[in-house]
Amino acid sequence: MSDTIKVTGGIPLQGIVTPVPNKNAIVAALPAALLSDKTITYHNVPKSTDVIKIIEMIKLLGAEIEDSNYMDIKINCRNVNSFTVDKVLGNLIRASVMFAGPLLARFGQARIPIPGGCVLGKRSIAAHIDSFMKAGIEVSFEDGYVHFKAPEKPEYFYEVW
Repeated sequence: MSDTIKVTGGIPLQGIVTPVPNKNAIVAALPAALLSDKTITYHNVPKSTDVIKIIEMIKLLGAEIEDSNYMDIKINCRNVNSFTVDKVLGNLIRASVMFAGPLLARFGQARIPIPGGCVLGKRSIAAHIDSFMKAGIEVSFEDGYVHFKAPEKPEYFYEVW
């Protein structure tokens, strides 16, 4: 399959695109459910250990999770009541930093455990932290957590890169 899809013409697109299940894509997409109080359905979800940990972290924040069948999952975050990701689970994978943006949007702040994760090298979350700081987010470190806090009066434009 080509890496590029070219669309030409003035005809509206419609239909369904079924992506190949990919752990790295879904661990970034699952925390986005925190941006809504409606039920979000994810199809074709690979159940890798990292994905299972992300799902459990969402559940511990107060979300309702329905694992309807082998590859589908429904998440409803209307009862999410915490901006702090579970320390034990969050320490296990770098992808826990993906909760920062959605929790900031929902609560104005987020507490994310300083993650460990994959042993492919010492890959940090410094790029994420730097980008948030460039966007005006206050960042502090306390008790093994990175604490992100949105400013009282946010600017409307930030140059990140």
